[in-house]
Amino acid sequence: MGALNGTVQHFVPKAHFEAVENDVPARLVVDKPRRIRNARLHTAGHLVGHILETMHPRLIPIKGYHFNEGAHVEFIDESHIALAGLIDAVNEKIVADIEADRSVCAVMSNFNDVSARRPDLAPFIPKDTPTRTVRIGDYKALPCGGTHMRSTSELTGLQITRVKRKKDRLKISYSLDGGRR
Repeated sequence: MGALNGTVQHFVPKAHFEAVENDVPARLVVDKPRRIRNARLHTAGHLVGHILETMHPRLIPIKGYHFNEGAHVEFIDESHIALAGLIDAVNEKIVADIEADRSVCAVMSNFNDVSARRPDLAPFIPKDTPTRTVRIGDYKALPCGGTHMRSTSELTGLQITRVKRKKDRLKISYSLDGGRR
């Protein structure tokens, strides 16, 4: 799924269209509980990423996996931040941000604007197509085409469950187990 010029686009694998004849109406149904769960996990990943890069500005967010099994965000961590107490500190900030009911908003931008605000991400941003960015509250916006919740108050139960370092990568795992599904 993606958004362009205010329209929502759904990308469906070609194999799903092979069974459908041209000019014959088809009906698509969205699994609403699953979509909301995925949007919560995706928004949660952004919040975790924002909190960590605010606490440790030298971390560079590079990857996220926002699904039930194995939800995590990954950073380049060349400075090797101290891991002792990190889970507790991030979890405290998560609770505060959920209680603060921070808004989540998405806007379309271009390479120059995004790379000026996020030079560390410039190598990962397409140069000649519009880029959708998502921002939570006053945190820095990140390029993202995913589905999100409207506010952090919808992330009840979010918590960091594990931190793992491998060379210059830092993987932060999280769950929403304590929240509504």
